[in-house]
Amino acid sequence: MGKILVDPAEFEERRDTVLKRLVDTAAELAHADAASALYWLTAEDTELHLAFANEQAVQRHFQDKFSRGAEKDSFLVEAALSVAGRSVHDVRKDPDRGRIYVADDCRSAVFMPVRAGGVQQGLLMIQARKPGHIPNNFREDKRFKTIVHLIGAVREMKKPDSALRASVPGQNKPPVNDPQGTSS
Repeated sequence: MGKILVDPAEFEERRDTVLKRLVDTAAELAHADAASALYWLTAEDTELHLAFANEQAVQRHFQDKFSRGAEKDSFLVEAALSVAGRSVHDVRKDPDRGRIYVADDCRSAVFMPVRAGGVQQGLLMIQARKPGHIPNNFREDKRFKTIVHLIGAVREMKKPDSALRASVPGQNKPPVNDPQGTSS
């Protein structure tokens, strides 16, 4: 990722491409029919705004924004500010069913907070139509956790300064002048 995010002129576009692909991959890991969306928290931690969604989330009309105040909106803001997030095996049987936002015809879900450097950044939401399509232990899947951590890390990357030459470890090294022909 470091190599594709070093050009200041293309930084935002490439970062967005990486984030979109991570959101898509998270859904693919959960279930073939899963919808996924990534929401960023506002600076005041009072709202979530849609940043990226896979095609299934668009088709199921995931909301663009959630605000503290409305019960289902508050549930999601609280999930974004939590440490572990929340899994829902079947929303119709969940004790919090009145508070849990699920999109059109979805019944199972996982809500995973995105953090970077200990700071809450947002929420990754994955939903599927049938109960149990997203397993209860999915939040503990190492591949899924890696994706969530990568989302947080990419979010925290800063645009390179265009006045400085971009540097990636191992790149921009001067050639080694070795008359003996041995590698360094």
